[in-house]
Amino acid sequence: MTLATVWGYAFTLHAVASLATGIFALSLGLSVASRERMAAGSLPVLRLTLAAAIWFIANAFMYAAPDAAAAENWWKASFVGIPVLPASFYGLAIGFLGISGKKRVLHGLMWASGLAITVATIGTGWPNLGMVRHDWGFYPTYGWGGALLILGLSVSLGLAYYELWRARSRAKPGVDQERLTLLIVTFSLSFVSVVTDFAPTFGSNTPPVAYLIAIVQTSLLFWIAGRYRIVQFTPALAMESTWETLADGVIVCDLDGAIRVTNGSGMDQDVAARAFEPFFTTRPEGTGMGLATVYGIATRAGGDVEIESAVGSGTTVVVRLPWTDDASASYDPVVPPPPAVVRGVGTVLLADDNQAVRQVIKSTLVRAGYSVLEAASGTEALRIWQSSVSRVDILVTDLIMPEMSGRELYDELANRAGELPTLFISGRSPSSEDLEGLPANVRFLMKPFAGTQLNSNVADLIGAHSADPASR
Repeated sequence: MTLATVWGYAFTLHAVASLATGIFALSLGLSVASRERMAAGSLPVLRLTLAAAIWFIANAFMYAAPDAAAAENWWKASFVGIPVLPASFYGLAIGFLGISGKKRVLHGLMWASGLAITVATIGTGWPNLGMVRHDWGFYPTYGWGGALLILGLSVSLGLAYYELWRARSRAKPGVDQERLTLLIVTFSLSFVSVVTDFAPTFGSNTPPVAYLIAIVQTSLLFWIAGRYRIVQFTPALAMESTWETLADGVIVCDLDGAIRVTNGSGMDQDVAARAFEPFFTTRPEGTGMGLATVYGIATRAGGDVEIESAVGSGTTVVVRLPWTDDASASYDPVVPPPPAVVRGVGTVLLADDNQAVRQVIKSTLVRAGYSVLEAASGTEALRIWQSSVSRVDILVTDLIMPEMSGRELYDELANRAGELPTLFISGRSPSSEDLEGLPANVRFLMKPFAGTQLNSNVADLIGAHSADPASR
């Protein structure tokens, strides 16, 4: 029964249902990828749902096609998705298990064979022997080639099924076994879906109802992804991802206490000389604070950082940290009671070029009772101070910022308003020039710090300034 006719295409119940299934699968895949912010773990779900969407949407137009020629073109379009389904299923399984790196070669071969079938089908029409009009729409007829396709799909699904079943047999009872059991059920539905959809290619007049199974399968997959997340993060997976990020990087820990990290194509001497300089970067997306932060942490711990680099030979960053035999450095399992919340009153002028850090500090201060005027730079802080109708009781500023540093901001405000209580914050140890000649109402707090540390320092500085007769 035809439900609608559009541009000569007669959409039957099966065509409309197949079209809706394709759109449904794609929307769920995009939803998972969006929720996971396109993280690597969400991509196998997106690839699988995209391949399935191409298959079902193209099939919908094939069923409804006005003639055999148009139907064959839509059948070829469906083979952009069908041959890569095995690789997509397998990729989802090994990605879900966090073993994708170990199975990269086999996964790559599946993708290569699937793409080869796509090219062969679009170019030659294999394995279609001709389009047949059934009561419910057009469908191809396969010979032995169809059996090969089913065999290939079955082998790939079987490999994915094997990996999942093996992982389930080793999993502890509880959440791990639940997630794996549900995924095994999902893959079992995939096999039933494929067999059901291929039945008419061997002459059967049975309507392909794979879309019904696919709706259940896709919904179940989406529910699994939402309840259990896509990838179970383990130390092994984290290490694998770290190595992939480092590309050719090598980490070596020497017996003399040096940590050597080697990577990249190397830097010339001018670039290497500025590598620890805050905000200096040679990458468009870089912040220029990575090595500066490493240098600050290492030197603060009594260590040192050096760079050995030459163009074409790579770069080695050497971090040397002191050994310790101090038993007091051992872990103390006793959890101290939470510190008392320090409440305060006053207006804080906050300047930090890192938006995320600025928002955390602002939230901490607001919860403690302070009003906060925030600025993303020293120059913006000056403009806010000039236009503010309320009195600024304290300046909290990052010490190292582009354009105008925290020290330069303090000096400018001190020239205009006298000695202003100030708390410098930074992820790098300050130099002697940064804190030279500063009065007692100026302190330095090293990042990262606890909210209680921030609040107590701010409260102390404001309180001491208010109690000083010279400040009145």
